[in-house]
Amino acid sequence: MVAAEKESGDIIFVIRFMCSREVFMNERDLVNVLNEMYEGAASGEAAVMVHLFGIKYANQIKAADTSPSRLAKLSNVPDSYGVEINKGVNLSKFVSVK
Repeated sequence: MVAAEKESGDIIFVIRFMCSREVFMNERDLVNVLNEMYEGAASGEAAVMVHLFGIKYANQIKAADTSPSRLAKLSNVPDSYGVEINKGVNLSKFVSVK
């Protein structure tokens, strides 16, 4: 899918590729998902959900050219949870989500 939008007189082309059912997510999309997962976590499972976010969205985090610490700072999770997101990204090489 290719979309074009007008911004400050320039045409910006946004190309989204679907590979393995993955769709490109920008930084704002990732922050929104992180907030949903963190805020929707059962009592005592917030850190687990942050790890799961890193596992599930590792490829999108890398493709969005952002960092786990930046995502934590932009979201409703504690800033220190950037480390927890990064743990999930690293775990994604070894585990898969059921």
